[in-house]
Amino acid sequence: MEALVQSIFRDFYNCDVEYYSSDTYAADGGIDLVAILSEGGLRAAIQVKRRAKDIAESVICIREFVGAMVMEGFQKGLYVTTGRFSKPAREMSVRLGELACGRQLSLELVGSAHLYDLLVATAGCPFDDEFWNQAIEQYQETPFFVAGTDDKAK
Repeated sequence: MEALVQSIFRDFYNCDVEYYSSDTYAADGGIDLVAILSEGGLRAAIQVKRRAKDIAESVICIREFVGAMVMEGFQKGLYVTTGRFSKPAREMSVRLGELACGRQLSLELVGSAHLYDLLVATAGCPFDDEFWNQAIEQYQETPFFVAGTDDKAK
């Protein structure tokens, strides 16, 4: 999943995206990837979560990621999940600037529908659900995207 997100973000944001650890199987400390954005070399921490079921990421997971960002000196973060986000998690993302004790931190939440849209944009063509699910099943028995799911609606 990290390799897929790496490829999508590399293409969509037109930037370098690398594993945070030089060993892809090493403990990452809550940060999986780092994007080096062209805007003055701005670095963004990326956390990737693959969920086999349609569950909501809790605010606890978001707090842990923000803590990892702060500890590692990142000001921008992207939390990517194949699930969706709980209402408290979405609210925290919106309020992050207020909660960061004067630090300028920003966090973008990328749920399954948003990630699917990024994939379609980088692939250059839309996928129908049948094609998409068949492609995913080659990698796992359970599909990990819920195409068309609106994170904010749940």
